[in-house]
Amino acid sequence: MSMNEITMRMRDRVDERVRALTIGVFSSVIKMTPVDTGRAKGNWQCTIGQPASGEVTRLGESGSLMEVVDVTPRHAGSICYLTNNLPYIQKLEYGHSQQAPAGMVRVSLQRFSGLAS
Repeated sequence: MSMNEITMRMRDRVDERVRALTIGVFSSVIKMTPVDTGRAKGNWQCTIGQPASGEVTRLGESGSLMEVVDVTPRHAGSICYLTNNLPYIQKLEYGHSQQAPAGMVRVSLQRFSGLAS
């Protein structure tokens, strides 16, 4: 096997791992988001290059989860954002809901932090 082939295989593995971790963390955040009307789960938006602005009208997690899978790049190197612009999302992250008293983002990042190394 040539060095070029080894390099290509390693690059492919890095790409796969970065994509899997990104989808894993983002999906965890969405799934852990407390539900009242489903608006908070539905407002998670996945974008490349810059965070989303504004809100979306979808309810529930399925649309947000599909967007994460569709938008997350197949190759490492792009900056991928998960944004929720609802005015009360920060309150949910910091314990306003009994469904997720420890938050969603902080818990998901902690859960996945050991897998990134």
